[in-house]
Amino acid sequence: MKKSFIGKNIWLSKASSGNTKLNALLKTKGINVLNLPLICLSQNDTEQLKKRINSLNDYDWIVLPSPNAVFFLYEALKKSPEVSIEKITARFACLGNKTLIKANTFGIRTEHFSEESNIENLLGTLPLREGHKILYFTSDKSNSRYDINDIINKNGVIMEEVLYINKPNVFSSEEQSLINKKQIDLIIIYSYSAIDALCLNARSLEANVFDTPLMCIGPKTAEYAILKHFKKVKYSTSIEDKDILKACLEHL
Repeated sequence: MKKSFIGKNIWLSKASSGNTKLNALLKTKGINVLNLPLICLSQNDTEQLKKRINSLNDYDWIVLPSPNAVFFLYEALKKSPEVSIEKITARFACLGNKTLIKANTFGIRTEHFSEESNIENLLGTLPLREGHKILYFTSDKSNSRYDINDIINKNGVIMEEVLYINKPNVFSSEEQSLINKKQIDLIIIYSYSAIDALCLNARSLEANVFDTPLMCIGPKTAEYAILKHFKKVKYSTSIEDKDILKACLEHL
């Protein structure tokens, strides 16, 4: 007998989950999808960011080292008709396949790309001349940025950082009520930060989230979930929506 998924409830916790292909794929199986991010990406001064982007020339670069950086840029600009992704004249550079895929999703044309895992390699291979500017998006406040600045300064290039905050989303009473009304059958988790956010909100939810099945994206994320005492953890080795869907259906 063919297994039915109609009426199952899946919590899609990714910050950009509201309009993804995965959302649509889950719904084709009759699954109810709860789109509620576990992570907030924010910056204190969005207006200042817009001014910095407007100051860039067509030979300057915007460097996006992670999918979160791409999503933050998109969210910061989507309500601003005077500064949209399409109107940006600067060139984009992405680090890693996941970042490239996310950039393509939001219509960002990437002109430089590195599969290497370190940002120093990406910056070291950018075609730069003295006086060129780089706008670098990061959530990293550590001193490792000094190594990056050393690379840039040797080329006489101006580098500016955009620091965004990757922080847990503390649920409002309305969000708590929305979750508590549903019997969540599975939570899709994309990052360590999402797991931390789930732990932070655990006491405010009626159901025991540590007993709720998790579908983690990547084995390392799954290892972290187990370390945080989640009991029913599976993972997908692929970031492709169709493969995540298949893994979810097997775990339900």
